[in-house]
Amino acid sequence: MRCHNGVTSTSFLLESISITSAPESAYDHVGSTAVEGLAAKPIIDIDLIVENPEDEASYLLALEALGYELTIREPSWYQHRMLKLHHPMVNLHVFGKDCPEYYRHLHTP
Repeated sequence: MRCHNGVTSTSFLLESISITSAPESAYDHVGSTAVEGLAAKPIIDIDLIVENPEDEASYLLALEALGYELTIREPSWYQHRMLKLHHPMVNLHVFGKDCPEYYRHLHTP
């Protein structure tokens, strides 16, 4: 664990620029690395919100081209998908619009 720092923020900003290649999407920096002053694991968590997570063709190839690897597909839990990137270390969580879990991430201190 480490405290939030400028490197984490910079890594998030650079990565967020990359994932904007997914059409019709929104994203947020979530988890412990998003909270200044909080001890955090060295993995950036990003929620990517797409129109329909089941329509993987609309976003997955673009993300794989950036180096992301699909590691989790959970259709029974808000159609959640998770992709990993190894440098920088990123967990990219894909949810649909109006997903309660996404809103929970945004409102959890």
